[in-house]
Amino acid sequence: MRRRILFLLLLCAGGALRAGEPLLDFVQDIENSQVTVRISGINDAQLWSHILQGFRARIQYTLQIYQDTGRPPLLGDRMLLEMDLVQEGRWDVFSSSWEIRHANGRRVFYADWEAFFRNFLELKFPLLVFSGEEKLYMLARVSFQQMVFRPPLNILQVFYADSQPQSAWRRFGVP
Repeated sequence: MRRRILFLLLLCAGGALRAGEPLLDFVQDIENSQVTVRISGINDAQLWSHILQGFRARIQYTLQIYQDTGRPPLLGDRMLLEMDLVQEGRWDVFSSSWEIRHANGRRVFYADWEAFFRNFLELKFPLLVFSGEEKLYMLARVSFQQMVFRPPLNILQVFYADSQPQSAWRRFGVP
């Protein structure tokens, strides 16, 4: 009986849709003192059907800010800040709305799919202001996970490591 249940779980989860490698876009809004990191390359129709099946999707943004020291590349630059920001998206059956849950516990609900999808695939954070004449740059990377299992089923995540695309590091100048 347990083998049948495990097989059925794997069979249902095996229908996970694979996304291509996500691409990053970086926008600086100096007037509003805001930076936006956007993801593209995610199929909204596939994600929509996947989330409606009861799965959660997760996006993890990794941001690093460096100071260019002018030293040889082997010695590296000075890292000023590193952030890992995670948000999960899901369909909430009880409130009939789309939910984005941020790592700090904040939950945002959307009545329509378009608003949810647009906000789920972008991250906005305040423009960091540093003093001095330093040359700064930011490295950013994003990983996308279409299926997030909850304990005790999170052990199954090992079998779906290839369905978690991760973008290459992108370098952006910081004013």
